[in-house]
Amino acid sequence: MSNDDNKTAIENATFQLKKAGKEIFEFFFKNKKIVKVSILSDYNEYHDSTNSFFSVCGFSNIINKEINDKNKKDLIALMFGSLIQTAFLKSYENNKFLDFDFGKKEERNRYIDQIVDILME
Repeated sequence: MSNDDNKTAIENATFQLKKAGKEIFEFFFKNKKIVKVSILSDYNEYHDSTNSFFSVCGFSNIINKEINDKNKKDLIALMFGSLIQTAFLKSYENNKFLDFDFGKKEERNRYIDQIVDILME
């Protein structure tokens, strides 16, 4: 794969990861109570049939072809999933700490854009 092809592949993965992240983050905020219970349950007993595990696997699949290092790919997917879940669970506190108002969709989207850009550097 040439450098241009690799750059295009990374850009595509970045776009797809942002798209998926925004959809999931939006779902979280539209379904706050059930999502909170689900995430906390997953944290209490994390295994390969939890929603959190399936989300991380989905993120990993998005970047599968673009990053050859499996460990790096899986770490990026795990960090991304964790950053989304933590931001959701602590959205009120994060509003005070970070420059994001998670009560607004455009701010949630901006958060996703920024964390994906950092993770995919």
